[in-house]
Amino acid sequence: QSQDNKTKAEPAPLSSLHEALRPPTRPDLPESELNPRMTFDRFVINKSNHIAAEAAQSIADYPATVYNPFLVYGGVGLGKTHLLQAIGNACQQRGYRVLYVPSEAFTNDLVNAIRNRTTAMFREKYRSVDVLLVDDIQFIRGKDTTQEEFFHTFNALVNFNKQIVLASDRHPRELETLEDRLRSRFQGGLVADIGQPEYETRIAIMEMWAGERSLDIPHDMLEMIADRSSNSIRELNGMFNQIAARVRMNAGRNLSMYRAEATLNRYEKPREQITVPQIIDVVAQAFNMEAKSLTGKKRAARINQARQVAMFLAREMTEASLPQIGDYFGRSHTTVLHGCNKIEEEIEADPVLATRLQRLRNQITGGV
Repeated sequence: QSQDNKTKAEPAPLSSLHEALRPPTRPDLPESELNPRMTFDRFVINKSNHIAAEAAQSIADYPATVYNPFLVYGGVGLGKTHLLQAIGNACQQRGYRVLYVPSEAFTNDLVNAIRNRTTAMFREKYRSVDVLLVDDIQFIRGKDTTQEEFFHTFNALVNFNKQIVLASDRHPRELETLEDRLRSRFQGGLVADIGQPEYETRIAIMEMWAGERSLDIPHDMLEMIADRSSNSIRELNGMFNQIAARVRMNAGRNLSMYRAEATLNRYEKPREQITVPQIIDVVAQAFNMEAKSLTGKKRAARINQARQVAMFLAREMTEASLPQIGDYFGRSHTTVLHGCNKIEEEIEADPVLATRLQRLRNQITGGV
């Protein structure tokens, strides 16, 4: 045998106990679909999130080795989901079996498993992964059966050296109806918070977004958006999208500050006045079809695109979660996530679709 053949025959050394304990390779779980845009490269680090971001990067580099479990907490739209999915994307690229779920989906799965007597399959699904990412874990408080099952899932994964990452809107000690045994386990790893982004960070984020879309947005316009949006990255993204779409619609003509302010004034209509059914109705009418087509079972290409546009706008313009949006369409949270990701990718390359989305937003918020 040649030296080359001998080298090929030698097994590669295992990097860690985590790797050694991995189950046989299986197809990726459908719920493990992650937003490819939510990576560490696109996460802007600042004083309010640097500890959480550095910990997340360490976990992605060394799953189940440095911080396990890891819980990140903070208000709505500050980047918790981005960090979870960045970990998931990095680990998935390295061959780990990743499962990302909102806690509502975990509960729904458990209910279905109990109803259909498939709890063994449920446990296999959640306990055979390398990295489990659970978003909005606060929603399991007060749900005794869910907490019981998650407690055993948590223990099984930790015992087999698998990584657990959680996101919550508050510190575990503030989850009053969470069982003490779960609270102690959540606090047994690393708990890190994410605060509101500073003014300079908001501008840096928008400059990154503008560069990715090859848009020339005046700095004073970015400053205006940063002044008006201080609560969350999600709110900032929503406002930026309004201006970005208006810039594209102007087709090379400069967008005045007056027009930009008028656009944001229409967008800032209170979100509680906008509902998912309202969005479904507006989108259906714009695509010249009945609302029931978007919530029905037909999968024709034209209906699919309209449905995905409605899902995308529902996620952007309401506070509904992925499972809640899915309920309106008769789809799973995974389907909603896939639809939102697809539209997000398409508007980057399709100015016609971006313009159409802006017109739909204007209709939904009562603009012209």
